[in-house]
Amino acid sequence: MASNHSPYSQRLSVVDDPRSPITYLITDCPNEKSLLEDYLPLLQAHDCSNVVRLCDGGAYNADPLRQHGITVWDWPFEDGSVPPEAIISAYRDMLDSLTSSTATSDTDAKRRDSGRSGNASSIVGKSKPAVAIHCISGIGRAPVLVAAALIDCGVDPVEAVELVRAKRRGALNKRQLAWLMDKKGGFKRKKRGKDGKGSIGKMFAGFLGKKD
Repeated sequence: MASNHSPYSQRLSVVDDPRSPITYLITDCPNEKSLLEDYLPLLQAHDCSNVVRLCDGGAYNADPLRQHGITVWDWPFEDGSVPPEAIISAYRDMLDSLTSSTATSDTDAKRRDSGRSGNASSIVGKSKPAVAIHCISGIGRAPVLVAAALIDCGVDPVEAVELVRAKRRGALNKRQLAWLMDKKGGFKRKKRGKDGKGSIGKMFAGFLGKKD
């Protein structure tokens, strides 16, 4: 007998860190039957309007999500492998854009709020956007992209892997681990400015440091 319990309440892994301006939701691949009944409410509960799909687009029709205001980014690559440079570049652009637009809208909200209450700092805690990332089982391709984003924010590769694995048991295979750890021939951390921050970290730090 099929269970009516949402599978995603058990299979969702929330990866968050103070150094990251984005909260990451790692999930299994949803199916069309439960897409609106289970998966959409999960996204809405975390105020998440961006989904990164790393498996084949034929796994499910994403139009119902799009009709509810969810942007679905299709960046498939081979199961058990590491993302090609083109996907890493597009992924970084998306994260930068999301962080930038969030910082801008929240700065405007802070100004409006400060005029009413004189306490704009309360807005900051509500401003962190969420991105959902899934492959098929959520233990390979999705975790490797989350770990890469954390490393781009300045998290040490070993710590990034530990953070992901603490939330997602069994995540990352040997090939993916080697790629994340190899600074020369593997994943190349985003170039950082003289202040030691990448573009994502700069926008987040700049936003937190703004004063009216």
